[in-house]
Amino acid sequence: MTDNKMKKLVIHLQKVLTFCDLLEDLYTITILSQLLISMVALCTCLFLVSEVPMSSELIPQIFYLLCVENQIALYCYAANELTLSASLIPQSLYESNWLSTSNNFKNSIRLTMLRMSEPVYLTIGKFMPLTLSTFVSIGRISYSLLAVLKR
Repeated sequence: MTDNKMKKLVIHLQKVLTFCDLLEDLYTITILSQLLISMVALCTCLFLVSEVPMSSELIPQIFYLLCVENQIALYCYAANELTLSASLIPQSLYESNWLSTSNNFKNSIRLTMLRMSEPVYLTIGKFMPLTLSTFVSIGRISYSLLAVLKR
């Protein structure tokens, strides 16, 4: 009984990982271009907000700035949740009641833990993982570009 459940779980995990790879292949360039454009928009918006005196023109710029930041944050948050969820699988398998199970079940757990020891990431252009720390880095880079523009 547990062997069949483990087989189903492993098959499901393989499908999820295959879907992640497919998602990565389909959207990595799109996400890269979206984040680069958003970074330029963020930098430009920061520049406009810093140059515009306090007036009615400032409020729409601030709202636009927040919308661009939220758009970047959504990508980074979703990908970060995927990475965190995948990293919890080996610990969850270890904490299961596997001591009294069959050898096939134990081997399946070992192989799954071995496979999941490698992190699962969605990337930006296949060179940078899409995580919350990436979101912070994008903000820092935008601010650095703003500092260069201000000079």
